[in-house]
Amino acid sequence: MAALLLLVGCTKEVNVKLSESTHDFEAVGGSAEIALESDGAWQVGTCPEWITVSPSSGEGNATLTLTCEGNVTGQERSAEIMVSTKTNEVVLAVKQAFVEGDFITFTPDSLNCDFQGGEFSIKVNANCDWSIAPLPNWIQCEPMSGSQTTNVTMTIQRYSFSSEGNREFNVDFVAGEQHFYLPVKQDNDQAYHVLPTPGDLVFSSEGGTQTVALQSITAWTLECTEEWVSVTPTSGDGNGEISVTVAPNASFNPRSARVVLTSSVGCISNVRISQEASINPHFLDVNPSELVFPAEESSLELSISTDSTWRVKFSEPWISVSQENGVGNATITVTAQANNLLGNRHAEVDVISGTLQQTIPVTQASGSTQPILSFTTDHLQLDCEHSFASVSVSSNVQWTLRMSEDWVLPNVMEGLGDADIQIEVKDNFEQEPRTAMVYLCYHDVVYDTLFVEQEARVYHIEANATEFNASNQGDTFVVSVSANQSWNVYSIVTWVHFEPEEGYGDGTFRIIVDPNNSVHSRTAEIRLAGDVDGLVTIFVNQ
Repeated sequence: MAALLLLVGCTKEVNVKLSESTHDFEAVGGSAEIALESDGAWQVGTCPEWITVSPSSGEGNATLTLTCEGNVTGQERSAEIMVSTKTNEVVLAVKQAFVEGDFITFTPDSLNCDFQGGEFSIKVNANCDWSIAPLPNWIQCEPMSGSQTTNVTMTIQRYSFSSEGNREFNVDFVAGEQHFYLPVKQDNDQAYHVLPTPGDLVFSSEGGTQTVALQSITAWTLECTEEWVSVTPTSGDGNGEISVTVAPNASFNPRSARVVLTSSVGCISNVRISQEASINPHFLDVNPSELVFPAEESSLELSISTDSTWRVKFSEPWISVSQENGVGNATITVTAQANNLLGNRHAEVDVISGTLQQTIPVTQASGSTQPILSFTTDHLQLDCEHSFASVSVSSNVQWTLRMSEDWVLPNVMEGLGDADIQIEVKDNFEQEPRTAMVYLCYHDVVYDTLFVEQEARVYHIEANATEFNASNQGDTFVVSVSANQSWNVYSIVTWVHFEPEEGYGDGTFRIIVDPNNSVHSRTAEIRLAGDVDGLVTIFVNQ
């Protein structure tokens, strides 16, 4: 007992003191700093969920940061926060006001992120229903609406526009007529690019090596877009230096390339390279200076002498070459197809190297001594309907067509050599056959004639019945008409009627018979007449 009393008497007292014993928060919440003095270890007791205290424990003097959420309960709230040591304790009394009406606060009350973006959880403290107004394409929220307090997941897209400044947006939470804003700010990625100095390199046509200093806070890799450029090293970490070597340029055209620098977080920079063209004089010689072919299919050689790349083009499809492009001296073969036409024909072969071009005229001898010009048939027989017919032209010259009538329409009016022609013939509405002529001409001289004959149109009109018997109470009869013309129906008696009274082509009409109130039977003669030709008589007996 004496030893125990001695031990208790030796326990050191640990004191704790706060700079204030009460603190009031506005309804929107916020933060407050409270000074703590202690000569030993201390610890913060349990807090309500709407208040956080940091740090929650320690030793010696400290500053406590109290963070209070917005009060959406609709009433004032309070709490006591206890800070204790092993021998002592103090209490901080906290009160928070409230706001009447719709009210929204956010935890955290703003969002700041780097260029990489990501997903962030925002606690929406609300006493009402709310929805989020339209967002820019670099911000997405889920959900976009809610009721009371809800956690919202906000996704921020990566921001790669290094030449632009930071971007900002106030996310608008709408509650009725009120707006509550959550500020969002995102840094750009400029600090994470690999910065080359210099960023542009110019080389003479002889090539050579130049160095580029790199400033970077991350690891990086590089690649080049052209084989005539080599770079060492191809990767590094942080600041460094690369050597860019360019091969000699034997071409008479300048050229360019890029060294692409990619940081470990995916930011891309470029070193631009340009090289001058060769200063040697550029030349192009093509021999022979003219090509002359016989009428039959044949080939001739063309010699190209140049110190650079070259390409060949030709003006007519009956010319072909064995090689259309190359580098330096070469001999190519030019082939002309057989000429079946009357008269010489001409073409051009162009050889192009850089800014130089040489044109070689091509002439091929005539394939015939006399003009050949004829239709493969001399007669077309067609019915009266609108129709099409095909005919071929056999020719070795440039030809034209002429028509004697405008109801004949070829699909082409001129051509060269053999050709297939489509002849369009319009409807013949006349009751007489008709004839037209298509003339095949060379230099306005007719060499052959195609006769086009079209049959006359035969008009007809028929009815499915020619006699009806009606009761004395009246009747209705349906008559079917078969015709290829306009028609009308009529009668001189007044006790029959027609619906309709006219028509065109196949169709129907109704005969409506009035009641017969007399003591005598009667007969009506009805006439169905075609506008052009034909008459059908129908009798109705009542």
